[in-house]
Amino acid sequence: MLLFSQHQLTILAVIGNIFNVCLLLLIPILFALSVYKTSKQIPDKYKYFPDWFAWMMIIPLLNYIFAWIMLPFGVPGAIKRCFPDNNYIKPFHTSLRRWGLILVLIPIVTIIIMIITMLVTVLLVGHNPATPSIHLWLAIAFGTIGGLLFLLSLFSFIMYWAKVATVRPILVMANAMQDKQQ
Repeated sequence: MLLFSQHQLTILAVIGNIFNVCLLLLIPILFALSVYKTSKQIPDKYKYFPDWFAWMMIIPLLNYIFAWIMLPFGVPGAIKRCFPDNNYIKPFHTSLRRWGLILVLIPIVTIIIMIITMLVTVLLVGHNPATPSIHLWLAIAFGTIGGLLFLLSLFSFIMYWAKVATVRPILVMANAMQDKQQ
């Protein structure tokens, strides 16, 4: 006995797919907004790149290039230039640079692993029907590595986002204190 009719399951599937698409569009927009807002808190004279570069991380294919520019270098470098002697902000520069580098290097490592997987499969296994178990072990091994890289990527994405959101109010206070001193 089914709990839902075929029609109800179809409606649920459509709603779920719409929700997934909205989520996949919303998360990068919110992340870019967070990076943009943090970048806006740094005076222009200390920035390496303009604030609007953060929005370029939403555009497919360009996003990776602008992520390389903004995440490990743009935002952390501007924070370091703006507050070179502030020991409270210095750890944020270091951690943003570190998490940003991890975030942009994972796709490169993943591509290298995919190429190695294809080469190993073609060169070592080839079309020999006597070695099907090697295909299975390669699939399991590289699937596990890919899954671990995905989890590391997700974790570094969350850590970077948390650090950017945490440093923003600190930058607001530090800017206000600098303005009072001048």
